[in-house]
Amino acid sequence: MAAAVLSFAGCGGGGGSSGTTTQPANQSVSGVVIDGPIQGATVCLDLNKNGACDAGEPTSTSTDAQGNYTIGGLTADQVNSGAPLIAVIPATAIDASNPGVAIGTAYTLTAPAGKGAVISPITTLVQTGVAQGMTQAEAEAAVAAQLQVAATSLYNNYVASSSGDNAALVAVVPTIVSSLQAGETLVVSAPVASAPNYWARQLDFTDTSNYYLRYYYTPNVPDSNGTYTYYDERIKLSNGSPVASSSLYDTALYATASGWKSFNGATPNTSTGGSPSVSTWGYGYVYSSTRVETDVSGMPISEVVAMAQNTTVNTFSTINGVNASALTGTMPAGAKIRKHTGVSTATPVAYRVSDGYVGSGVTTLAGLVAAFPVPATPTASNTASMGWLHNNTICGVTTSCAQERLRVAFGASNAATYYLCDISSTGAQTNCGAIGTGTYVLGTAADGSTPIMKFAGLPDATSVQTFTRVFVERSGHVYYGWQLKSDNSTTTRLNKVAFEALAAQLGIAAPTFSDSPSVYAGTWSASYTGSDAGSCSAVAIDAVGHVSGSCTSTGLGGSFVVSGSVTSTGVASFTASGATSSGATFSGSFTTTTGSGSWSQASSGYSGSWTATKP
Repeated sequence: MAAAVLSFAGCGGGGGSSGTTTQPANQSVSGVVIDGPIQGATVCLDLNKNGACDAGEPTSTSTDAQGNYTIGGLTADQVNSGAPLIAVIPATAIDASNPGVAIGTAYTLTAPAGKGAVISPITTLVQTGVAQGMTQAEAEAAVAAQLQVAATSLYNNYVASSSGDNAALVAVVPTIVSSLQAGETLVVSAPVASAPNYWARQLDFTDTSNYYLRYYYTPNVPDSNGTYTYYDERIKLSNGSPVASSSLYDTALYATASGWKSFNGATPNTSTGGSPSVSTWGYGYVYSSTRVETDVSGMPISEVVAMAQNTTVNTFSTINGVNASALTGTMPAGAKIRKHTGVSTATPVAYRVSDGYVGSGVTTLAGLVAAFPVPATPTASNTASMGWLHNNTICGVTTSCAQERLRVAFGASNAATYYLCDISSTGAQTNCGAIGTGTYVLGTAADGSTPIMKFAGLPDATSVQTFTRVFVERSGHVYYGWQLKSDNSTTTRLNKVAFEALAAQLGIAAPTFSDSPSVYAGTWSASYTGSDAGSCSAVAIDAVGHVSGSCTSTGLGGSFVVSGSVTSTGVASFTASGATSSGATFSGSFTTTTGSGSWSQASSGYSGSWTATKP
């Protein structure tokens, strides 16, 4: 048929034309290859769209120091063929952000057809979505939601400018590159609702009466921005009795735009879908993460637990105190594990009241500077503490190092002099000596009003610290605050189905929850009257409806812990443990702002009523 058509075209019109035209190969495609600008990469047009640069496909010479490339000698049909672009980056390539050093591990970047002006890890995500079957527009929308940026910024040269979304793109790029170099599969996922789930973040198991469980629960319903809300839930049993949740969360206060806040199981956190993803935790922590999920249905439970405990792959084990080899049975259908690798890209300023504050009558940052001028002979009493430089935690249990404390004194024009003091076995600080100079910077915390002091020019010796000191002036004191440095970790976590199988083997209760977060979540104040009377200053209801709190009796005396649950319709049931109130049961109901009901203790015949309010 094709031959007949060509023959007809050649004979028609009597003009003597052969009917074929050779296109001039005089067109080109140019652009730049960036992580930072990449020197030594080659770029091809993937004409057959098989995801590889094959022999005969138009290819550039190596990119220059600015990452520039040109594919020349192209025909118009090749340029307009809809072929994606592939940048092959060998191990010998050099990233301009680390000049003179080869990248060490080869990887490949891509860009959709017609978008070769910038080939980057971000455009690679878009082309990944296209390769997964999305249209280019669908892929752009999904990646924009996944990275929490505008779709129009996905083809930006983020190296050339830090404006707009470029800073957010720069933050996620290392995560994408690391994933590509590790041979992991990128996943572009359009936001879509699915069944509620949780991932077990940490299990510390001693026996059925003594264990601690931390898990991330999510209703799995995206909001209008494409983010999913999740909650950091924690449960602990000690000698068979529940431990108040208030003791399971850090008491730190975090600076936010709406004031200083503490974190608990009712605090919403967010995460996008796909891999990489962007997530928030607590108040001000932002992470860029990759998530490799594996279906472990039918695998031995012992093998799956061993994967979560493998510290050659993971930064730390998520299942502790469990002898994996003693476990029997196989994982049921739907069981999954997730290898999660995350790096923090933003951290907040925080402090704990329990960490104390600067003494010597210091009530302001100006008073701090005045109280600690640069001394002739530095000591622990004439310099201010900047935190441990080395201690057993920082050194590690297998590494020996001197225990030292970093300290500071202040000079003119915002000058800061840094010191190290040795710490003896009794805690005395001696042999203080200067190790460098820098500056202190006065500013305001995220709440817009709290004065804070940060530091610049810290000496190299402080690289072992996991935080930097931030002095916080608040409530008539100068507190020892901090800001964590960026860190990264890899863990393997079990999903709800997999953890339920493990819990059944261990003989402990797996978490239960409703399809949506509890509308009663928050911190409540409660009181009770009757045969005994007392108050509960901080009863916490978390996102899955768990009730936990500490109460004090003003009648019979003593304190006790309450634990239980509130259903999605507000029906409450919880039990007291500890002191003379042990075994007392509470029942009743909650609205979104109040609660009430009755209580009784069968062993003593005591009874009464209770009320609760949510501030």
